[in-house]
Amino acid sequence: MIEEVIETVQSPSKAAIAKATAIALLVAAVLLITAVLPAEYGIDPLGTGQALHLTDLASRHCKGRRKPDAACPHEAWRGAAHNRPGFGACT
Repeated sequence: MIEEVIETVQSPSKAAIAKATAIALLVAAVLLITAVLPAEYGIDPLGTGQALHLTDLASRHCKGRRKPDAACPHEAWRGAAHNRPGFGACT
């Protein structure tokens, strides 16, 4: 005969869940700033996009637009910070 052994698994505490959530949010924020913003929108606050050539991806996106009169989707991200080097892909 085979006896089944049922073990109870203890669920993580609220503190452990909060810690894991905080770490996940921190990692997501770092990836957003270092990779997504430079590659998608040409916004490069840390200079990592230029170092990794990710800002080139955003530039190619705007150069390849079919309608020359179409507004670049990156225009919405331009602001006072756009005057800094590395900001804005559709110049």
